[in-house]
Amino acid sequence: MSMKDLIRPMDFCEIVTDKFVDQGVKRGHLVFVASLKALPISEEDPYTQRVKAFVHLVVDDHVIIPDIYAMDPTSLARVSPVKQRNLSNILKQDFANEEPINVVNDNATIN
Repeated sequence: MSMKDLIRPMDFCEIVTDKFVDQGVKRGHLVFVASLKALPISEEDPYTQRVKAFVHLVVDDHVIIPDIYAMDPTSLARVSPVKQRNLSNILKQDFANEEPINVVNDNATIN
């Protein structure tokens, strides 16, 4: 895997595992990566961490905001650049009239 294949916030990805079937999320479903966050693997050692992707489901090419899932990025594969661009354009259109919000996450502020 090269650096360009890494999962990043604002990426659209396909689920490549069956780990989430119990939650109704199946292999092949599309998701939108809202953020990535390193979380402790255990309470005993809070400094050993694993990155989790926080994702929203994509249904009929539209991001479904109310539900969010924490997934291991190894369960995801980026979509093609053409599909990424098309889905990003749809996302921009869907939220063009929304008021911007400020989100404070640890030490960073995102507008």
